[in-house]
Amino acid sequence: MNYLLAKSTMKTSPSDAIPYFVKALRYESDLKKSPIVYNELGTAYGEGPVDKYAKEYKIQADLGKSVDSPEIKLAVANLNQAFDRQIDAF
Repeated sequence: MNYLLAKSTMKTSPSDAIPYFVKALRYESDLKKSPIVYNELGTAYGEGPVDKYAKEYKIQADLGKSVDSPEIKLAVANLNQAFDRQIDAF
C-alpha cells in the first residue's frame, strides 16, 4: 500500500513520496529486492530535496554571497545530505 501511495504522490510531489517509499522498503517483501523501487526512490530525492537545495544554493550564489557565508555553508550542507541519500538509494 505504501508503494502505491508513493507512486501516486511522486507525480505531484516527489518530496512527499519519499517517506512512503522508505516505509514500503522496510517490509520483508519482493519490493525490498526490486531495483526499480530504489531507482524510483533515488529519482524522488533528485526531483525533490536535491532540486530544492540546488535552487537555494543558486539563489545565494546569484546574490553574491561568499563561499564562507553561513547561508552558503547551510545550502551546501543540505545539498550534500540530499546527495548522500540519493546515492544510498541508487
